[in-house]
Amino acid sequence: KCFGFILVGVGFLVFVKLNNGIVVGDRSAHEAVIHLPQILYFLIFCGGLMFPYVLQHIKNFPSFAARNFLFIAISGILLAAIVHYNTMGHPYLLADNRHFTFYIWRKFFLRHWSLKFVLVPAYITAAFCITNTLQKSQLMFRILFPVCLILSLAPQALLEFRYFIIPFILCRLQVKPA
Repeated sequence: KCFGFILVGVGFLVFVKLNNGIVVGDRSAHEAVIHLPQILYFLIFCGGLMFPYVLQHIKNFPSFAARNFLFIAISGILLAAIVHYNTMGHPYLLADNRHFTFYIWRKFFLRHWSLKFVLVPAYITAAFCITNTLQKSQLMFRILFPVCLILSLAPQALLEFRYFIIPFILCRLQVKPA
């Protein structure tokens, strides 16, 4: 019953062994790094594309924040530290003006050093709303999705929306009608 999955997994392992790694192309530009703000960018991306569903939960955020002020404050400080110490601009992001992310980075993030912190409240709000939107999904998904999201997005230095598409689709497929 699982033979196809096992075959694909073995094929992938053979590819990695023969290729001396997972990267196809310029290895120096695709080195794994710890880039935690990718998760935060995904929250904004996902929240924006699921806005009609997220909108239902925004009205509950102020009361949640009032009841859990300490949690929100600690989360804000932690996210501000992550943004401060871990935000990185990949050389391709800064050089290639054919991509939308180039303009977001240049016109917003590079305009002033403090602008990257402006989005911290939006990251917290998006996390709250997306978590509540996915509340009706299966427990296994709610446990494994964040783990898989971190494992797939955090090692990427390059901010590229195409990295968010599959996690977004998986997230969107879990949204149950109200």
